[in-house]
Amino acid sequence: MLKLLNCEISVIIDNVLITGLYKFETNINYSDSIFIDDNPRDLIGLCNNNAKKVIRIKRKNTKYSNCKLDNKDILTYNSLNAIDLNILD
Repeated sequence: MLKLLNCEISVIIDNVLITGLYKFETNINYSDSIFIDDNPRDLIGLCNNNAKKVIRIKRKNTKYSNCKLDNKDILTYNSLNAIDLNILD
């Protein structure tokens, strides 16, 4: 939550749901939701659930930074602050 509060994206967010291992067991409407994650496996799963938008944060030298992700529906940024706020409409 602190990461979100310290970036520009926080001014346009209505609701935040921070999940752990059980993110796919939450009772939410994927087609109305925007998801931000770094785990390629989870990002693909979110796309498969017809999420409104799926955004990958790909920081250098992290656990998932070398994982290839060839999915044109997943937008990739290097940080939360780098996300183009216009795409979140």
